[in-house]
Amino acid sequence: MSNVRSVTANLYRVLAGAALGVFALALMVFIDGASVWPIFGQTSDDLVQQFVEKQVPHGAQTTYNLRQPQRDLYSADAEESGRYGQTTLVSPALSHAAQEVALFYRQTRRLAPSKVLSSFLNAGGAPYWGVHQTVLVTTLQGDGPIIEILNDALAQFQGRPHVGLGEVIVQEHPRLRIITLLLAKKTFDFHALKTNLSANQNARITGRLETGYTTPHILAMSPDGRIESIPVHTEAGGFEFSIQTSPGLWTVEVIATGPVGPIPLAQIELVVSTAPPNQIVYTWPRDEAAIKSPSAYLTKLVNQARAKAGLKRLERVRTLDWVAWQHSEDMRTHDYVGHFSPRTGMLTQRLDRVAYERATAGENVALNSTLADAHQGLMHSLGHRKNLLSGDYTELGIGVRRGPIGWYITQVFSGGGPRSRLGQTKHARLSFEAK
Repeated sequence: MSNVRSVTANLYRVLAGAALGVFALALMVFIDGASVWPIFGQTSDDLVQQFVEKQVPHGAQTTYNLRQPQRDLYSADAEESGRYGQTTLVSPALSHAAQEVALFYRQTRRLAPSKVLSSFLNAGGAPYWGVHQTVLVTTLQGDGPIIEILNDALAQFQGRPHVGLGEVIVQEHPRLRIITLLLAKKTFDFHALKTNLSANQNARITGRLETGYTTPHILAMSPDGRIESIPVHTEAGGFEFSIQTSPGLWTVEVIATGPVGPIPLAQIELVVSTAPPNQIVYTWPRDEAAIKSPSAYLTKLVNQARAKAGLKRLERVRTLDWVAWQHSEDMRTHDYVGHFSPRTGMLTQRLDRVAYERATAGENVALNSTLADAHQGLMHSLGHRKNLLSGDYTELGIGVRRGPIGWYITQVFSGGGPRSRLGQTKHARLSFEAK
């Protein structure tokens, strides 16, 4: 008799960050969860249960070496396959990343966190955002378990997502299979973009947006950590930009405007005249069960990151807390994550509604099962990082709401203007902590 352990996650990797005049936006979403569920009427299998419970503990450090050679090109191409009972679009790039996810799970018994999964996607040449991650451990043989998790995951998507599959056998328990599934929506593609470039050349990068996305915006971080906006030329859905490269690791983020406002399409890494990174070192965050104030915890993480960068701490402001809390509640209630709300508009309108004076403002939003990974994902993303480490901001508002699948988080930044007194009395009896 057999049981499976299914662990799922959605990583909307990379993340939007648009600096338009004095108004900046950033978006990150990461969700994960875990459950044990039987399939085909099977009962619990102690072998599966004992294996999955041996997780790397909180606070431990994991060193993981990539097991597969890095792919040469970024590509969102996919091939039709009818193997699993329905026609699916199988992406070689996503399958490459899915195999690393399976190997990582075999080592840690944990899902790949956002930063780790991002590394796997880049090593596979997978320029996707909105990657749904499922890991299944089972003793069942054949395609049945794959069909089960594939059908379940596809039911959560609109349209036809691209699919990546990976599988490894547990060496010490050959009966155990670790099956991994990655699903992602194709939002754009690069044209023959190599993952490894030569130094000191003007790298010309071209691509095309899918229907529903407009106004591409490009951010690039050089090996010395500087983040800059890159001029981009657009024509008939296509886009083109250039980067004067230097040796080291470059990070490029592609942002476009969609139904919920500016959203990320991808964040990729370009290796210039050096060996691609093949080792990941990750420290697992603390157990968050004892955290009493999620907003205070996130504020501490933000200001620790700013102190490390030599920046002044941000001061929490109650009115900004109120604006952030309201937006997190709006996202939770109406099941979306984004900057634009049909009810309250964009951040500019939300701040104007409470008469909050400022010279510049910005917003990060996230959905994540853990607070620490939300912060790590925001810091890893160029757009979020630019907001979090901006010297133009002096004030911070944080709104956190707990939903059925994770924490809805909004960060509002402000600088350069006198503080509004609205909210200090009108909303004084409201609690901004998640319930």
